[in-house]
Amino acid sequence: MFNSTELFCIIDDFFLKFEATYWKFLKQNFQRLRCRSAQLSISEITFIAIWYKCSHFNNFKAFFTALKYNNSHLFKHLSCYQRMIHLMNTHQLALHALHFALMKDQQSNYLWIDSTILPVCKNQRIQRHKSLSAIATLGKSSMGWFFGCKLHLLMNQSGGIVNTVLSN
Repeated sequence: MFNSTELFCIIDDFFLKFEATYWKFLKQNFQRLRCRSAQLSISEITFIAIWYKCSHFNNFKAFFTALKYNNSHLFKHLSCYQRMIHLMNTHQLALHALHFALMKDQQSNYLWIDSTILPVCKNQRIQRHKSLSAIATLGKSSMGWFFGCKLHLLMNQSGGIVNTVLSN
């Protein structure tokens, strides 16, 4: 069962300590002279993003519409859908910091795997390509055909690379 009050308390306690450091980091690293705060707090924005992932909704627009009609009393200033999308994208770094802070003490065997293509030439030049023709092959990814290799990464929960494989 999803306990929203307990989750919000955990998120809010984290951001009470972290929010000043977060704004200072944004001002220093992204050369923002002014960081305009939204009417929703960072903890509320993060809570809505996590609540959506725990819900049964398939898309965020349907979730946000239901949230606005059924649970608007929980948030003092609930913005429109477009502004909420902008706020969630703006504060993705805060969401990652919360995830890292909650997971840093837990040892788990969860690993993430990802792959990316390493094309050696454009598809029009496959017949003329000579420098890496011994290891490069024709392959297909979700973006279409390419000539080259694929790099597979295996990462742990803190972002460290556990293993890499180069396939052709």
